Amino acid sequence: MRTKRSPAHWLRFGHRGCAERTVTEEPKPVPLQTYTSCKRYANVIFYGTLTERINRTTRALPLRGMSKIICFGNQKGGTGKTTATCLAANALAASPFMRRVYVCDCDPQQSIIRRRLADQRITDQIPPYPAAFKSLAELQRDIIELDKQHDVVFLDLPGKLDSSHPDDQHTIANFLQYVDVLFIPFTAGNYALGSSLDYLRAALKIRQARSGSPRPLSVAGFFNMAERSLDDKFLQVEIADLRAMVNIEFLDARLQRYALFRNVDTYESLYDPGSPDKAKANLTTWINDVVKFAVI
Repeated sequence: MRTKRSPAHWLRFGHRGCAERTVTEEPKPVPLQTYTSCKRYANVIFYGTLTERINRTTRALPLRGMSKIICFGNQKGGTGKTTATCLAANALAASPFMRRVYVCDCDPQQSIIRRRLADQRITDQIPPYPAAFKSLAELQRDIIELDKQHDVVFLDLPGKLDSSHPDDQHTIANFLQYVDVLFIPFTAGNYALGSSLDYLRAALKIRQARSGSPRPLSVAGFFNMAERSLDDKFLQVEIADLRAMVNIEFLDARLQRYALFRNVDTYESLYDPGSPDKAKANLTTWINDVVKFAVI
C-alpha cells in the first residue's frame, strides 16, 4: 500500500513535513551579485527581501521588453527541463516560427553547452541560435541587451533548492526575477512530485511578489514524460487537486515519453504539423500550447 502526501499537504508543510517557520523580525540583508549592465544601477548590490530585489530588477528592465524570457524549471533531476528547453528552442528558431532565439545555460553542469559543442563536431552547419553559459552575475550584466536583441530568451537554470533557507532566498529566486514565463514539468513518482511542489511553492511566492510589476511572472505546469501507467494516473489525480487549490494553469498537451525527445540535439527542429510520426505530432501539439500560453 502506498502512502502519498496530497499536494495541499506538501504546499503547506513542505518536504520536511513540518509547518513553515514564521519570521518575527525583518530578515538581514543578503549580499548577492553586483548589477553592472545598467548605468542607473551600476555598483548596486542586490540584497534585502524578495520584494525589494524584484523592485530593483523591474526598474532596470524595460517595461515592455522586446523578448519573452522563458524558463523550464524544476529542482528534480530527470524531469526533462533541459530537454524541454532544447525542444522549444529548436522549434521556435526554425520554420514556421523563425524567432530570434537565445539560450542561456545558467546551470553549472552546462548540459546544453556540452551538447552544442558535440553537435558542432559532427556538422558544419550554422547553429540555428546562439547558446552560451552565463552565471548570475553575467546574466545580470547582459540581460538588457539580450532582451532588446532577441524574440525569445531561454534560461536553463540550476534547480537545487536549499532547505535551510526560506523559499524567497533560494538561488532560483535571483534568476526568476528576470523570467517572464515559467513552465514547471511534472513527472510521475513520489519524489519527483514532491520536488516539483517544493519548486512550485518557491515560484508562487516570486509570482506574488511580482504581481504588481509591469513584467509579472506567469507560471504554468505541464505533464512531462507521460505514459499509460498507474503512476501517471496517480499524478493526474494529484494535479487535479493542485489546480483546484492554487491558481496555476496547466498546458493541455502532455509531452509523452519518446526516445526521439531524449536524443534531441541543439540544431534539429522536430516541429512538423501533419507528420504521421507520433513523437513529432505530440511535440507539435505541445509547442503550439507553449506558444499560446507564452504569447510568443
